[in-house]
Amino acid sequence: MIDLAGLFAAFMAGLLGSAHCFGMCGGIASALQLAVPRHSSSAKFYLINYNLGRIFGYTLLGVIAGVVSVSAIKTFGLKSALNGLRIFSAIFLILMAGYIGRWWMLLAKFEKAGQHIFNPMKNLSKKLLPLKNPWQALLLGTLWGFLPCGLVYSALAYSASSSNIAEAALRMTFFGLGTFPAVGLMGGAATTVKLYLQKNSVKQLAAISMLIIALWTVLPLIKQLLGMGMHQH
Repeated sequence: MIDLAGLFAAFMAGLLGSAHCFGMCGGIASALQLAVPRHSSSAKFYLINYNLGRIFGYTLLGVIAGVVSVSAIKTFGLKSALNGLRIFSAIFLILMAGYIGRWWMLLAKFEKAGQHIFNPMKNLSKKLLPLKNPWQALLLGTLWGFLPCGLVYSALAYSASSSNIAEAALRMTFFGLGTFPAVGLMGGAATTVKLYLQKNSVKQLAAISMLIIALWTVLPLIKQLLGMGMHQH
């Protein structure tokens, strides 16, 4: 059975965390608009394809996270694996909260380390520019979905805390949909969203929301520990 609350949390993580997206994906979206052939009547189709590809890339990553989750369950057992994955997920969400709120910047080190791993994919993406047709935008979006990003890492960790592949993939899909307002809009709408998301009050709200999602992720583990304590007494 699909965990609707988990999908909603993933969507909100993408939506509220997308203030961070302007540092990377926002610039890519702007570059994509410049890369669209001049006088093209299908400029919006290019951007739509780019975002569809990006969300598809996130979904593929969700499948990988789900495989890791299922493998861990088979190796360590359901209870131990899920507890470990939930703790891992909560740690990344807390790091993301600090990153968005500018409380601490430890997650930036993970992004920097990830750049070396994904450099070949970045180089491949550059070869697609300038775009010659909308389908190249779809491929470009898929490739950029794999680029190092602290927000994506946090979403992946959260997706891996599910107990099946379909759930993990869906969480990443909903996470991608949540990021759409930040990087998928064009023109005045994009400017309005950008100005709103870059407000310090919005960033602080987003950071606190990440902490709440982190706490909610480990809530089953906390209940287990409290239950064990009550039984001991």
